[in-house]
Amino acid sequence: MPENWNPTEQVQDKVVVPILKALPLIKSLTQNGHIVTNNGLSFFRTREYFKLIVAASRSKGGGIYLDKQILELVDKNNFEKLSDKMVAMLPEENIDQLVELLQVNHSLSVTIQSYHLKDLKSATNRFSNRKKIELPTMEEKPDTLILELEAEALILELQLKLNFGNISASNFPATNKLTPINTLNVENFAIAAGNESVRATVYALGRVDMILTNREARTVQIVNNDATDYDWNRGGGPIRDNLIKMERGRAGLNDTHGFKTFYYGIGTLNTPFTPRFERGAKF
Repeated sequence: MPENWNPTEQVQDKVVVPILKALPLIKSLTQNGHIVTNNGLSFFRTREYFKLIVAASRSKGGGIYLDKQILELVDKNNFEKLSDKMVAMLPEENIDQLVELLQVNHSLSVTIQSYHLKDLKSATNRFSNRKKIELPTMEEKPDTLILELEAEALILELQLKLNFGNISASNFPATNKLTPINTLNVENFAIAAGNESVRATVYALGRVDMILTNREARTVQIVNNDATDYDWNRGGGPIRDNLIKMERGRAGLNDTHGFKTFYYGIGTLNTPFTPRFERGAKF
């Protein structure tokens, strides 16, 4: 490292931005240069390709290497397993489409040095359902630029923390229609025992009204109404009722302890998992 390198300054001088905003930086990677997203997906530049590397663990990288839309873009339409990683080669002409999918389907972000912010002015917001953010010049409003990007990244980070477990698009009879959904169902209760993000999501939401906005992309919105009161009253199904009883007894809570919560933005449902068994398997 250089003599004047200060690790503390390096950490403080970093900014988290949505991956779509970082597209110019990804495209400008030189041979063997790389960049890593918040979920561990790595981009390496190798001549006319980008090498994509993600954890082989289904819980960590499965959302990426099992995404059918992403598989259509990579070489051989497949990720290959190498040790504890899944690897695919992406033709450079497909990088724009991939980054947009990573933003729309997975809400990824990257951490960059703040001096790279000036290079993001060429980034194009291609969401039809999002308000375009006009980036001011660094000379005029550097603090405003950083705050806007960090605020948008925070929204994306919160979306990533919502894990609806076994709730899938098939639970919604139609798109763009209010649908009552019990996130704290029996299967999700079992899943939550070993999955912190599912546990936090379904315990907080319980039974709420949701809207499926796009069936293919599995995107949903939570309706802010009486069901989103973060209350401690009884009911809401036997599982929630028993959990509330225990929490009330443990923490001395009653019906007056609660507050209104509001949920904004778009969440993404998990890809349905279909177990496969070898032929001739006996049970």
